[in-house]
Amino acid sequence: MSDEEHKEEKLPFGARARRFLRTIRFHIAVVVLVIGAFLCLTSFAAYTPLLTEPPFSSYVPTLLGPDCSNTSVCPASPTGVDWVLLFIVLGAILVIAGLYLTISYVLARNRFEHLMKTKSKAEFVRNLPEAEDLLWDLNPKDEIRLAQKKQELRVRE
Repeated sequence: MSDEEHKEEKLPFGARARRFLRTIRFHIAVVVLVIGAFLCLTSFAAYTPLLTEPPFSSYVPTLLGPDCSNTSVCPASPTGVDWVLLFIVLGAILVIAGLYLTISYVLARNRFEHLMKTKSKAEFVRNLPEAEDLLWDLNPKDEIRLAQKKQELRVRE
């Protein structure tokens, strides 16, 4: 067993969970974006004639209930609550959150890659605080890359 694996076992559960979530942060952001877009599109189809078109006619009625089977406008539920409106609002919130998370990750990734390509020690040291701040948004593997770059340019801690 290597030292890295042994160190990984000693970490408490919370630290291992945070490390895992940082590793899959981009994937979570994309999944949130896709789910939000799906909810918005499905809810939009429930209030338009798209409900009778082939891609929506197969799954929208099963998602929204039997009352929405063959009508172009889905009626409200018998309890008076229109759950489709909730899907529209929830979908819009998820799209906004997913877009924010995805775009912030991509921008942080691009900036970090730019900082890692530098050959100048002075420029690297000048931008080191920014690179360390960007690590909060990136993978744990990037911490290792930054430490290797510090060793390569002989930067003291």
